[in-house]
Amino acid sequence: MISAVVSGGITNFFTSPIWVVKTRMQAHIGREPKYKSSFHAMRSIYREEGLRSLYRGLVPSFVGLIHVGIQFPFSEELEEHANISLLNVVLSSSISKLIASIAAYPHEVLRSRFQEHRPSGVSDARSLPYKNLRDACKRIYNEEGVAAFYRGMGTNLLRVVPAAVITLSVYEMTAKWLTKSVYGGM
Repeated sequence: MISAVVSGGITNFFTSPIWVVKTRMQAHIGREPKYKSSFHAMRSIYREEGLRSLYRGLVPSFVGLIHVGIQFPFSEELEEHANISLLNVVLSSSISKLIASIAAYPHEVLRSRFQEHRPSGVSDARSLPYKNLRDACKRIYNEEGVAAFYRGMGTNLLRVVPAAVITLSVYEMTAKWLTKSVYGGM
């Protein structure tokens, strides 16, 4: 679990600029796209807003690492009480991913909110950047309610639960097959 959190943190740090560019390109509203390509977007954000802007949403991404702390121990616990069959792996990986994703999902909303580009000159108080994570949580809760922290979660679950099932099923079944092949079923 510790190695998963550490590797997740390192990955978050190095991929943060990619997430910022993706979010900005997806959130663009208007006739003419502001960015010609991903590289153009990254250069433009860096030039216009500075290096720090490419790391917006990094703190919520780190908070999201609790996901790993929930999913893997829960999955291990479920698998420990069952035979390692494909059905059991599918069930345990589905349940653990579902619970972890629901518990950690607010970080996804927070990360997106930090990464989203707000046009300058807009007078709406909601368009102002958040000061920090606490400010973002407070403003989102006060202005939009608890449900705002779970917007898009259904779509996210449709993406991440099957991916987890496939990944863990392939891993467990390959490990089981290799153990039988190498050790003769011992």
